[in-house]
Amino acid sequence: MIKLIVLNILLTITCCQQRELNGNWILQKSDIITPNYYPEMQFKINGFVVLKSIGDTVYTGKYEINEKNIILKIGNENTTIQIHKFTNEKLVLSGFKNIKDTLTYLKKKQK
Repeated sequence: MIKLIVLNILLTITCCQQRELNGNWILQKSDIITPNYYPEMQFKINGFVVLKSIGDTVYTGKYEINEKNIILKIGNENTTIQIHKFTNEKLVLSGFKNIKDTLTYLKKKQK
């Protein structure tokens, strides 16, 4: 019974976080630009993610979120990205590929 309650709490937290993460996120301008940066990320409520790269390549896959990480599942590759700050308007991440910088994304306002 306790396991069921804990699982229910974790699913509720994940669902709420996905709802808050849902939308388009735009990378703030950075002095350092590499091909590994994703200038735009779109998270969908159903767990799908779309990453747009600098080279006009679009990657699609799934994501999971917990309180400190986003796990991207694109193709056969799983990437864990650390969340440094997460608000309704700002997302600060690190751990994309081999990028050591933190990346700051702002949520694109809905029209």
